[in-house]
Amino acid sequence: MVDATPDSSHIEQTTFIIRYLTRELQEFFVQEHFLTFVDCCKKTGLEIAMLILETLKQFGMPLADCRGQGYDNAANMSGKYNGAQQHILAENPLCLYSPCACRSLNLCGADSAACCKEAVTFFGMVQTVYNPFSSSPQRWSILHENIGSSLQSLSGTRWTDRVASVHHLQLNCQEYAQLWSNFIH
Repeated sequence: MVDATPDSSHIEQTTFIIRYLTRELQEFFVQEHFLTFVDCCKKTGLEIAMLILETLKQFGMPLADCRGQGYDNAANMSGKYNGAQQHILAENPLCLYSPCACRSLNLCGADSAACCKEAVTFFGMVQTVYNPFSSSPQRWSILHENIGSSLQSLSGTRWTDRVASVHHLQLNCQEYAQLWSNFIH
């Protein structure tokens, strides 16, 4: 399983997770382990497939032993003509692609919330509180000095980030309001 996201220093980090079966007596167990982070600024399906193949080779994992691949639904990953999954499949026809169900659920939640004007207004207000602080290192420093916690930007697809954003705001709502009123006066 491979997914990429920019880290706090704006470097695209590609995460590799390996899922495999172990057998004890007559029982099989699914094991899942983090393998590595790899910096990746390349975005085409072929480039990502080559990164995957290189990384597996580095760790001594033959592609011939792989039976599945899981990514998000982005075209460069899931595309059936030029997506990473298709390039991997061309190398090993037994390495079947399965879209990430959690990612699909997140996208469904994001689309559903976008249809609800109350949700759009609410999350828009949360982002509006975040923006002025995040756009100024001085304000961000004052925020940390006075409140001791930070705000988080909203993610378009990661609902756990939205929960964290609302949680910080909920815990310190009066403090944020007081701090902001000091800025505008």
